[in-house]
Amino acid sequence: MAIRSEVEGYDAFCNLIEELQTQDKPVYLYFCGSKKADGKSWCPDCVKASPVVEKAVEEAENIHFVYVGVGDRDVLEPVRCLPVGHAEEQSLYKQSAHCRRT
Repeated sequence: MAIRSEVEGYDAFCNLIEELQTQDKPVYLYFCGSKKADGKSWCPDCVKASPVVEKAVEEAENIHFVYVGVGDRDVLEPVRCLPVGHAEEQSLYKQSAHCRRT
């Protein structure tokens, strides 16, 4: 059975990761557009992927799954316009390195 956590924003994310570094379970990080009042992400790709991700987490054993809300659409939309590329709000990672605040 997977242990689940949900955080919103960078500071909450780093605080949780610091706590999780002492455990022996693999940590999977799922970055998505933040959830609206209805409990669904504003990001259509996140909403589409959610059933697949949820099924995989339900079937997983001995992991810690962390949902990380990365912000509202109006916060992330300007990032998409930068000449260096655009931010991907939906990403799933297995954490293998320590999180360090800069």
